[in-house]
Amino acid sequence: MYYNSIEEELNSRENISFFMIDLNDLKSVNDRMGHLMGDKYIEKFAEILKNVFEDNIKIRMGGDEFLIISDICDEKEADKIISELREKLNVTFVKNDKTFIMGISFAAGYACKESFQTAEEAIALADKRMYENKRFLK
Repeated sequence: MYYNSIEEELNSRENISFFMIDLNDLKSVNDRMGHLMGDKYIEKFAEILKNVFEDNIKIRMGGDEFLIISDICDEKEADKIISELREKLNVTFVKNDKTFIMGISFAAGYACKESFQTAEEAIALADKRMYENKRFLK
């Protein structure tokens, strides 16, 4: 499974952190606009994620969850990059020859190496914090 590769990354770096990011309201987008538009919603988000987290490892964990492996081990820097991501998420979509702007919402959790020993612990901690953020946003 991917934990072995992540574990190798964890053991090879002095500074390493994990961001777990989950899109909000994907079901609503699918229900209101169709699954094709839901796929575009995920694709646009992934494109923006790639640009914001330029040199970091980005993994789609499944569905609408993403894991970012980074070297950002400062909480203020982590908050700054998440804020930068949020600022870029009003995106333009085209459906049936109509253009519209839609905001993409997400929840995020962060864990730095000093908070965990294994990749499994890191992902679990970032995931737990992401769900806490999701509850806060609702």
